[in-house]
Amino acid sequence: MEMYKIPALGVLGLVCLVLFPFLHMISLVYLLVLICYAFLIFLSDGDVMLMYYERFGSKGDHLKDKVVWITGGSGGLGEGLAVVLAKKGAKLILTARRESELERVKTRCLKESHLRSEDIFTMRWTD
Repeated sequence: MEMYKIPALGVLGLVCLVLFPFLHMISLVYLLVLICYAFLIFLSDGDVMLMYYERFGSKGDHLKDKVVWITGGSGGLGEGLAVVLAKKGAKLILTARRESELERVKTRCLKESHLRSEDIFTMRWTD
C-alpha cells in the first residue's frame, strides 16, 4: 500500500484554512441580519425612511431653512411640532383659528430656537 505525501501547507495555507470558515460564518450572520431587517420592514406599518431615521439617528439637519406649514399650530401636537421644527432651524408657517394663541406659540418658538421673527409667519384660519 502506497502512502501519499501531504504537502506542507505553509503560512499562507494555514491562514486560508483558518480564515475562510470564519469569513463564511460572518457572511451567514450578515445575511441573517439582512433577512431580519427585511422582515421588520415588511411588518412595519409606517414609513420605511422614518424607521431608518429612527434606527440610525437622523439629527434633522436636513430640515434647516426648509419651509414647513403647520395647520392647527396654536396648541397640542401642532405647537409641539412647531417648537421641535424651530429648534431644527426650519422656517414655519403657522395657521390656526386662535390668533392670540398663534402669537404665543411664535414667541415660544423664537425663545427656544435661533430663528428670527421673519422666519415664522402666522395666519388666522377662517371658515
